[in-house]
Order: sequence, then structure tokens, then C-alpha cells
Amino acid sequence: MKITNKKINNINNLAFKYPLEKIADINKILFVDIETTGLFVKSSTIYLIGCAFFENGNWNIRQWFSDTIDESNKILSDFLNFSANYSTLITFNGNRFDFPFIDAKCKEFELDNPLTSQESIDLYKEISGYRNLLCLENCKQKTIEKFLGINREDKYSGQELIEIYAEYQQKPSTESFEKLILHNADDINGMFNIMPILFYPDLFEQIKNAPLIQIKNDNDLQEMPNELPVKAVKVAANYYDDINRIQKEELFMKILLPFSLPVDFKLQSDGVFFETDNGYANIRIPIYDEEMKYFYTNYKDYYYLPDEDQAIHKSVAKFVDRSHRVQASARNCYTRKPAQYLPEWDLAFIPFFKRSYDEHSLFFELTDSLKKSRNGMSLYALHILRHLFFDKI
Repeated sequence: MKITNKKINNINNLAFKYPLEKIADINKILFVDIETTGLFVKSSTIYLIGCAFFENGNWNIRQWFSDTIDESNKILSDFLNFSANYSTLITFNGNRFDFPFIDAKCKEFELDNPLTSQESIDLYKEISGYRNLLCLENCKQKTIEKFLGINREDKYSGQELIEIYAEYQQKPSTESFEKLILHNADDINGMFNIMPILFYPDLFEQIKNAPLIQIKNDNDLQEMPNELPVKAVKVAANYYDDINRIQKEELFMKILLPFSLPVDFKLQSDGVFFETDNGYANIRIPIYDEEMKYFYTNYKDYYYLPDEDQAIHKSVAKFVDRSHRVQASARNCYTRKPAQYLPEWDLAFIPFFKRSYDEHSLFFELTDSLKKSRNGMSLYALHILRHLFFDKI
């Protein structure tokens, strides 16, 4: 068994770093990566375990290498004793591969496994649910590195490394040893490089967990809390020509995000355009200047007036000639209102309007009070982001 130790010298030179203190005390964080002779536990073994840890003001890498297959239990036992001092483990795809593999080998060698009681941060798992939002082809480490602008090429494939280790078993050499050790160290370094990918799930989770607020009147706009994760800093109306050269109006909002992102991204859906920009985001969304309908829910208390194409309450309709009124139904119990409207996807702003009874799209009136309210526009921006981020995944 060989144990190697070295410092990581390039951590402070990263262009964009993720604050590991958000996860845990950095003295209790352990980055972990294993190398095996195959993918199947029963027919394979662990020949190399690498980890990174913070000590004496520096990040360090320690690696346990099995000179022979028979030493696999020794490197595992020694690593487990070392890892017991840490509370938080960070891996890439460790929850699906590294840790199940280690656990199976612990049972095979009758070793206690302290990893099962430690917190695990799997970078693959953290980002995989947001792959489509970030337009990632897949969630492989190389793909994430490419998204973050990191250019690192593996010199050897997994199969080639297995062959190199097999050759080492037959004829040990410093050259083969260095190739295997270097690849594992590069994978650990790579995890540091892609840690900024966690800013994206952090942003999405802040949007998801923000307080749900419903605006019913102008007073609600004044009483909103200030802890919203996004803040509208600029709101304006823009005019543009659509593909048919018809002039349309849209709402433009510039919003402040809770933090900057390592790489900006954009989304477009349901007529909404969203793009991050160095700690801010721009949102463009159509304004609909037309007549829409508000549907009363208690239609049994209303009469419908065919000549007026609207419903009025029975307390008022009793003064209308019976020949000009009929009992309202759910489909025709509405009043019509020409105004400017914005779309919504749940009832963040009420009352809500529709074009017809069967239409699923919801709208609310863009009032003068809302136009002047930064609180209201911040809430609407949050509402839009919830729809873009979570209704589409």
C-alpha cells in the first residue's frame, strides 16, 4: 500500500469560487473519489482512493493506492479511519457509485462504514434536476466543466486506466503509478473547479422557497415583506413589431439577483424572455391591451343580460325587465373590462381575468398602482421565475 500527500496550489487562483462555508465548516469537509477495476462490485475492487481536506490553511490531497489487489481492504480501512474525522463528504456521482461501492466492500471485508452517518453532497445529484434549465446535454463532469468554461481533457479513459493498473500488477513501474495517481488527483481538482455549479441550485431553491404572497389590493402592495430573493430595480414599457409588423407592447424588468452566477444563462417560454447578466437578470413579458372577462364564482346569485353581454347581481337585476335577463350559468357569469393585462400562472394577483370560460390562461390587470410599486413588480418577477424554473422541469 502506498499513501501519497500533496498540497493543492491552484485553489486560490480559480476565477469564480463557491463559498464552501455555506455547506459546512471547511475543516470538516472531505472531497472523495475512488478508482475501481470495473463497474460491478462483485467482480471488481477498489485500487485507489483519493480525498481532499483543509489543514493548516491549505487544501491537501491524500491518496491510498493498492499495490496489489489483496491490499484493497487495507486502503479502504485506512481511508475509513481517516474519513471518520469529517462530517460532510463531497463527490461527483458518489451517491450512485462511490458510496454504494464502498459500502459493499465494507460488508465484504467486515469493516464498519462511518460514511453512512455523514452528510453527502453529490454534485451530480445537485445539478441533474436543473439540466434542462441550463441547456446541459448531460450532467457528466466534462459537460459541467465545459458549461463553466473549464477546458480539461482526460488523457485516459476509464477502460485505459483499468488496463494501466492491470499492467502495473504484472510489472510495477513509477510511470504507471504516476499516471494512475495523477488521474485521480485531476478528478479531485476537477471537483473544486466545478463547485461554482452549486450557485444555480442555490438560486433555484431560493426562488422556490420564497414566501408565497397574494396581492388583492393596493394595500397589499405596501405591506409586502422585504425578504424576497429578487428585487425589481428598473421597470419600463417597450414597444416592438411582431412578425406580422403589428406593434405590440411588452414589460421590461431588470431585477437584482441574490448573487452573481459564474456563467449567465437565458430561458424563453410562453412569450417570456429571461436572461441573467452579471448579478442581474432581464425579463421581457408581453402586455395585453384588450378586453377580458372576470368570472363570478357564485353564478346562482346573478342574472345574465344578453343585450349587454354581462352578468349583474340579482339585487340589481331585479330592476331589469324579465325578457332581457336570464339565470346566469358558470359560462356567462362575467363582467367585461378593457384594460392592460399581464399573464400569471397561479393566483399571485387577484382578481384574475380570462378571455373565455374554457381558456386555461390567467391574467391580471396592470394597474397604475402596480406600475409604480417596486414591491409589486418584485413579486411579479418572482412569480415569473417560479413559472420558468419549476413549471417547465
